[in-house]
Amino acid sequence: MNHKAAHSSTSLMPTAPRPDIIFVRGAGSYLFDQQNRRYLDWVQGWAVNCLGHSPAVVVQALCNQASKLINPSPAFYNEPAMELAHLLTSNSCFDHVFFGSSGAEANEGAL
Repeated sequence: MNHKAAHSSTSLMPTAPRPDIIFVRGAGSYLFDQQNRRYLDWVQGWAVNCLGHSPAVVVQALCNQASKLINPSPAFYNEPAMELAHLLTSNSCFDHVFFGSSGAEANEGAL
């Protein structure tokens, strides 16, 4: 690698070709490397980051929630999940929702 890094990239599984750039922060639609050069992020987390990098409202919501409860097991109820489930079912044709963290869990829920 051309950049000085605290850790080598050899431990990362090569799931996709990666440029020899190490990003250290993001803001809106931009990523910044170790030399503070700005890059327009056309990929945005493989199209799942529609809110951009580090929007203030999301950062604040994450900080507020993380100071209370981060992620209890799905075997337990928690207020944010119950509130979101109610919002989704009351504004859709569905009676229940299933929150998963992967495609495999989504398929399990569908079955």
